[in-house]
Amino acid sequence: MTYINEAYTPSADDLLCSYHVETVSGKSLLPSVEELCKKASVDFVGGAPIRDFAAFAYRLNDQNVQVAFPGRLFEDGNIPHLMTIVAGKVFGLEKIASLRLQDIRLPQWWLKTFRGPTYGSSLLDKIFESPSRPLVSSMISPEVGLDWQNYREKALASFLGGCDIVRDSPQFNNQIIPFEQRVPAMLALMQECTQKTGMPKMYFPNVSGPGDLVMRHVETVIKNRGRGVVVNFQAAGFGILQMVRNLFPELMIYADRTSHATTARNKRQGISMTTLGKLARVAGADLVEIGSITGDMVENEAHVVQLHANLLADIFKTSDPNRFDQDWHGLGNSLPVTSGGLTADDIRGLRQRFGNHVVLQFGRSMTGKEKVSRQHVEKFLDELGPLVPLV
Repeated sequence: MTYINEAYTPSADDLLCSYHVETVSGKSLLPSVEELCKKASVDFVGGAPIRDFAAFAYRLNDQNVQVAFPGRLFEDGNIPHLMTIVAGKVFGLEKIASLRLQDIRLPQWWLKTFRGPTYGSSLLDKIFESPSRPLVSSMISPEVGLDWQNYREKALASFLGGCDIVRDSPQFNNQIIPFEQRVPAMLALMQECTQKTGMPKMYFPNVSGPGDLVMRHVETVIKNRGRGVVVNFQAAGFGILQMVRNLFPELMIYADRTSHATTARNKRQGISMTTLGKLARVAGADLVEIGSITGDMVENEAHVVQLHANLLADIFKTSDPNRFDQDWHGLGNSLPVTSGGLTADDIRGLRQRFGNHVVLQFGRSMTGKEKVSRQHVEKFLDELGPLVPLV
């Protein structure tokens, strides 16, 4: 039985994966691709029922391979199970020196088993009253070590200085400012600043962690009338992100991608941010970090731009031969968040590509100084010119 069939036409129910494959010295590509398909699906030769579960490589272009996985391999509404198949044992194959999952095309039947985002880009209208500009988010810096007085001062300066959102970093240590004390105090500060400015404000506390801790943190947020949370989906897992969405559909989820570079940065190995971002949308994230084409984080401009479009689109189209079109079949969209050492000069370039449907997230460039005042934040945002008008 062969697992390479370039005459195969994928069905609408197939899940498609695009891999970049580099073989070890002395090994040819075709046997390595055969092994990849076999390990990811049936792993042994059997009768017709077994062959119905076989994955087929249907397109090979140099070191880029597209594989069709039959829908019968996958479980409804289960991202960890999907990743176990398409990004599991295949990454440990002896014949393959480097393997990268570049993109994934998700079929309609599987997408329909997910709740998806509750708000997505509609939060611009429903929560923030349709601003004619991007939203601005402040991730308080330094991300560890601040006591409550300093954290509050920087949050207050951010809110009054023109930011729409203040959010916790996933590195934030609850031992310094306990979660149960910080959340009610920050939500009260948020309300105070909303009244002072006449502009909607949002605070997103970080709830990432093991399932029982996440549940306790989310319940604390809801008890104090909070409306949003941060989940680090790369560290906590897609299962945790999806759990929060399914159990608390009224919450806005801000999907942080910290530690994504462990799998996404090496362009010859791992899992692309395109794949991770699309799965965050499936899991139900309303806001998804996509990186930046400028700043101090290493990104591929074309792929960041494509991910931005993919998160917002109903139907995404691409001319990249190693990426897929994606029909989202009515699944709610996600609002992209761009970040990574952004400065005023960076923002001008980003706005040309992204327009208003993006959140501009700033960390140490805006709140990294020891003392930060409202005037400091106003001056920082004023350098962006008319792109982000002050409140």
